[in-house]
Amino acid sequence: MINVGVIDLGSNTFHLLIAKIISPNTFEELYKEAHFVKLASEGIEKIGETPFQNGIEIMNLFAQKCKDFKVSQIKAFGTAALRSADNAQLFVQQVFNKTGIKVQIITGDEEAKLIAEGVGLAIPFIEERVLIMDVGGGSVEFILSENGHILWAKSFPVGIAILYRYFHKTDPISEGEIGNLREFLSSSLVDLADALKKYPVNHLVGASGTFDVLEDFLSEVSIKNKSASTVEVKYVMPLIYEIVHKSINERKQYKEIPDTRVEMIVAALILIEYVLVLGHFNKLTFSSYAMKEGILKQMMAGE
Repeated sequence: MINVGVIDLGSNTFHLLIAKIISPNTFEELYKEAHFVKLASEGIEKIGETPFQNGIEIMNLFAQKCKDFKVSQIKAFGTAALRSADNAQLFVQQVFNKTGIKVQIITGDEEAKLIAEGVGLAIPFIEERVLIMDVGGGSVEFILSENGHILWAKSFPVGIAILYRYFHKTDPISEGEIGNLREFLSSSLVDLADALKKYPVNHLVGASGTFDVLEDFLSEVSIKNKSASTVEVKYVMPLIYEIVHKSINERKQYKEIPDTRVEMIVAALILIEYVLVLGHFNKLTFSSYAMKEGILKQMMAGE
């Protein structure tokens, strides 16, 4: 049994998961922490000075926490913001210089596969065809899966930091901005629409971020198990409409919305609503596991 550390350097949030690997199929979660770094807050093309320094500080904290738990192996993966930013390699080098942690920047397709692996750990009981959706700051990953086998997967550069920056200008968001955002999604997600025609599906699985918020709101009407919960989409749509049309001060009144998400959640919800309508979904499952657990699954298998 060994302790391992998994770090997900997302475009908005940096996540740390420390776990004890008990066997190739089982692990015990020892510690989890997340910090809203906002690498993509000043655009996906370059990491701004403030998020750059914040990211280095958080990686220092994560390195110390791994030492505290006597972690013997660390895997750190960078996603959309680090794939796109001109100064990504400088950031990666500074992280290594200050912490000794090597950050591996992965492709969108690799990210999608890791998310599918993580979700498979959370909901192994689902044998039907599902669409897995992971909403990030710089990108959104979609994976069509059936009985644990990936039928189709793609990463799209339509993360919520991008949607917020370009489309959410007024408070509350205007109908015109909502229309422009939906039009942008329609042109950006053509490949997703084609995949859904080829592989019809009525069950969406949401991993991470905004889906965690929706899960908190809908806990009373969901069916739960250890690491996932499922709800009928008919309960989701009115909630999305309600939140989208609130001002930022009104959104701050909801205990279910963390302060770190109150700004960008409107863009994220419009994105989720668009996908729910596009695929004519009637069931939504919230997965507690995503990319971090997918990386952990690989480490459990000795990869």
